[in-house]
Amino acid sequence: MPELMGWSTLLAVAAWLLGLAAVGVLNEVLARHSRIPEEVSRKLAHVAVALVVAGITVTTALDHRWWVVLGLCFVAVVWSVRRWLRLRSLARQGRHSSGELLYGVGIALVALVWSPEVFCCAVLALGLADPAAQLVGTRWPIRVLGPATSLGGMLGCGVVAGLVAAAVLPGPWWLAVPVAVVAALAEAAGRHGWDNITLPVAVAVTASGLLWLTG
Repeated sequence: MPELMGWSTLLAVAAWLLGLAAVGVLNEVLARHSRIPEEVSRKLAHVAVALVVAGITVTTALDHRWWVVLGLCFVAVVWSVRRWLRLRSLARQGRHSSGELLYGVGIALVALVWSPEVFCCAVLALGLADPAAQLVGTRWPIRVLGPATSLGGMLGCGVVAGLVAAAVLPGPWWLAVPVAVVAALAEAAGRHGWDNITLPVAVAVTASGLLWLTG
């Protein structure tokens, strides 16, 4: 069971979440009143959520396992928003996949690991490497491997995931290499938003196993 939150931790978490809400409002305004593509708007939201989740975990006394509950709360909020509000930043994605809902599920699943470093690595890989795959795959696909997969996208995802692992995980730097490879494969394997689960879970399992082996 995760440790109970004290008032100072609760207030710090609330401040971070209010900041995230402000970013969400700004993102929606930009989606409605600028020429930013909808896909870019969605990926910006993914980046913001990952940075806030990792920021809360690192800068507050919050037990990272609370994200099992908070991740599921995120799913409920996103479902309600998609059901009752017409947000431009979520509209098109909502018709094709359950990516935003699965994003919260992915966070909740990787919060089950015992290491906060592994949790942060998985969440940041989800929030940063997945958008990198989209960006690089769109601009520099190199070679198309499937309907929504390209060699360029896989390389972009792998490089960013590797950099995240090298920066976050304790242990030797080379642990980032297998994490990068697994992240790229897991992102490519995900379809219709399921990469929001396959990517962080694969990163968490791989990182946990490597840290156990290098003990």
